[in-house]
Amino acid sequence: MSEESDNTVEDDYRIDYLRKQIKQAQLAITDGANCLDFVRGVQLI
Repeated sequence: MSEESDNTVEDDYRIDYLRKQIKQAQLAITDGANCLDFVRGVQLI
């Protein structure tokens, strides 16, 4: 993870991970699962 001069963060690994998790939740909902909440742990520095 690196911070850019325009205050953006390059963190492709975590972004990809979250995209995959959201996609799986979407598939589960399509299959009829009841997904009330999507919770992700956040590390604050």
